[in-house]
Amino acid sequence: MLPVVFWQGWGDDEWATGRKEAMMPQQVRVEIEQAVAQLVLCAPDSGNRVDIGFAQDLARAVEVIAQADEVRVVWLWAEGKDFSQGGDLRPFHAAIDQLDEALPELFEAFNPALEQLWSLPVPVVAQVQGWCVGGALGMVSLADVVVAGASTRLRPAFPGLGISNAGGSTIGFASRMGPAAARRFCMLNELLDAEQGRQAGLLDVVVDDDLLRARAEEVVHQLASGPTLAYVGMRHNFARLVGVSVAESLGFEAENIRVCAASQDAREAVTAFMEKRPSVMRGK
Repeated sequence: MLPVVFWQGWGDDEWATGRKEAMMPQQVRVEIEQAVAQLVLCAPDSGNRVDIGFAQDLARAVEVIAQADEVRVVWLWAEGKDFSQGGDLRPFHAAIDQLDEALPELFEAFNPALEQLWSLPVPVVAQVQGWCVGGALGMVSLADVVVAGASTRLRPAFPGLGISNAGGSTIGFASRMGPAAARRFCMLNELLDAEQGRQAGLLDVVVDDDLLRARAEEVVHQLASGPTLAYVGMRHNFARLVGVSVAESLGFEAENIRVCAASQDAREAVTAFMEKRPSVMRGK
């Protein structure tokens, strides 16, 4: 039997045999037991929003998984009613005059964490409920299997922020929906419910909310007891059909985010959101 490893926060002795709880504020934690690494978004009070702290915690949690022995599946899930309400705009509003620096800084932290997560040599199962928006939806779209509750609502959200798509959504959406549907989904900022998300290919399994945890656990344990190398080979085989790697896709996204972050529209979008009014886009 493997030891239980519980990581919460980041310190000099984050590894422990048995169960350790270092009471430090964090937005992502990891629990490893048997062959399963649970990667948990654990800031439900803030809507599990994506910010630099989230990205840094994600990177550290994934590093713990990468260093663990005998992990055979990652189970990505979130506490609270929503998987993630998307990006946290408050820091960007505070730095509105330096948005061209602040916004790319987020993705300089987020993108390496995503690249490392999707390079883990094990399958990833995502369990989703409530809102799943923006970069968090991009992250989920790269999972090998996505199990969702009936309450799930999906939206790209990027146009409303005046930025191009991010979070790995380019390769994630395109591989799941096809390039034309993915482009339309992002440009029209479409809202999909759970069944629409399943039909579009963004979700793989949809169940009633009260059955979500149990169904996700079934999938996790099926993969944890299966041929891990074969699963990773399948992921690589199908990724070749898209024509770019996750790293290359994240690079394209980062380049376009830098352009958008310097625009008047991005500053207007952030300001309008904080002022709770419709944004007026000028195309500049």
